[in-house]
Amino acid sequence: MSNIRGMGDVSRRRALGMGVGASLSLASGRALAQQAIGQPLIGNPALPEAPQSRMRWAIVGLGTFAVGQVIPGFASARQSRMTAFVSGNRAKAEELGSRY
Repeated sequence: MSNIRGMGDVSRRRALGMGVGASLSLASGRALAQQAIGQPLIGNPALPEAPQSRMRWAIVGLGTFAVGQVIPGFASARQSRMTAFVSGNRAKAEELGSRY
């Protein structure tokens, strides 16, 4: 390989070494990220308590993702309640309101 954007002459051995070095640095970064899971928070701060009443939500936009994923998720959540559906299609909002 010769003169790739100002890098000068790069031999096959050097190119392979750079590839191995890059893959090792990615692997070590992933390992460090995995070790951080489950560690205590710094200063052990108090976490907020669960709300006494249900959280109320308005779902804005009733597309495929909202109807197929978001709304069923909120419907099955114990501490959540859907209170409004916002859509440009009034019939769709009313139909979902009667269903949920």
